[in-house]
Amino acid sequence: MNKDSQLKLIKRFLNGTCKNDVDPFCIYQWIDRSYYEGWWNIAIELSAYLPPNSLDENYQKRLNFLLFECRAKLKEVKANTEKFQKEVESIFEEHNIKDPKIIKRIIKVRNGTTISDSDISG
Repeated sequence: MNKDSQLKLIKRFLNGTCKNDVDPFCIYQWIDRSYYEGWWNIAIELSAYLPPNSLDENYQKRLNFLLFECRAKLKEVKANTEKFQKEVESIFEEHNIKDPKIIKRIIKVRNGTTISDSDISG
């Protein structure tokens, strides 16, 4: 199953609209796929649907590892987002910009490029 249809199925399950019968191993596989695809928040959401002691010991160890890694990745993303926000705020202060709508003129997040000072004044 391609990643788009897999994600759609997982989201339907999480929303309660999935009509398929889902067993604990299927949820484990979805968590594994979510980790692989970088859908860390979805992997953590799915873990709430796994009954205790429903997986073999080896799968349980792997599941614990996956969830630990997903939480670490989410924490890293949150830290990077906060760092980015602080950088944007410092640019606002540096250029004495009061209107937050002008952010698009300061930072261009497309392709990871940044607009230079000369682009701002123009």
